[in-house]
Amino acid sequence: MKKEGNMDLSIIPIKYEAILKEKEKEADSQFQIFLDKLESDMLENNLPASMEEEYKRVYEQKKLDRLLRLKEEIKKLV
Repeated sequence: MKKEGNMDLSIIPIKYEAILKEKEKEADSQFQIFLDKLESDMLENNLPASMEEEYKRVYEQKKLDRLLRLKEEIKKLV
């Protein structure tokens, strides 16, 4: 168990994982609002359905990239 002073550093990943999950839920909720609006706009303007799939793909990839970077930064701390 790594310690710095009286602080147990092994709890840092657990703490940040909980924060991450909460923030991810908030982001997913906001993204869903965006997708609902996009779908409406696509129907009104005869835009291709592939736009929505592309946004979803990019969103999920960005989310994964950020998660991996965060985990690497946390590893540096402990």
